Amino acid sequence: MGCGLGEFYPSENAKLFEEIVSQGTGALISEIPMMRGVESRNFPKRNRIISGLSLGVLIVEAAHRSGSLITARQAAEQGREVFALPGRVDSPMSHGSNALIRDGAILVQDLDDILEHLGHVGGPMSVEEDTPLILPDNLDANETQIVEALSQGSMSLDEITQRTDLNAGVAAGAMTMLVLKGLVAQKPGNVFVLKRR
Repeated sequence: MGCGLGEFYPSENAKLFEEIVSQGTGALISEIPMMRGVESRNFPKRNRIISGLSLGVLIVEAAHRSGSLITARQAAEQGREVFALPGRVDSPMSHGSNALIRDGAILVQDLDDILEHLGHVGGPMSVEEDTPLILPDNLDANETQIVEALSQGSMSLDEITQRTDLNAGVAAGAMTMLVLKGLVAQKPGNVFVLKRR
C-alpha cells in the first residue's frame, strides 16, 4: 500500500480490501505508519516491495520521467526480469519504455516473450532444502564449482569468484559455458542464477 493500513486508497477498493482480509485470499502490506494517508513519495517505496515480490516487471508505457522507470530500476537491482512493450518513437508516453529496451530490458510483443524468460512459471517456486543437486556429466571442475556455489542462490560474478576462489577470467569463461549449456541464466544487473530442472 502507498499509505498506512488504516487508510483505503483508492477508496473505491475498500470492499476488495475487506474481502482479501476476511477470506484469507491474500494480504495487504504496508511499511508506512497505520494512519498515515497517501503521499506521492510513498509510491516508489511501495513499488520496491511489489517488484521484490514479483518474478518480473512489465512496463507498458512510461514517459521520460516516470514512476514506472523507478520501479523498473528497482526490479533490475533486485535481480528481477524487466520487460518493456515498445511504443511509437514520436509518443512522449513511449520514451521511457523504449529507453528501457535500448538499455537491455526484454522487448515484449506478446505473452510468449514473457513466458520464454520466466520458464519456471507454473512450476514450484522453490526447491526443498533436502533436494539433492544432480550435476550433468559434461561439466568440468570449474563449472562444477560454480554450479555448486549457485545452488545457494543467485550471485554476481564477483560473488562467484569469492565463493569458488577461481580468478575472474576463468570464472567468466566457465559461466559462459554454463549459460550455453542451459544450466545457468543471466539476470539483469549481471546476476546469475541456477536453472533448476
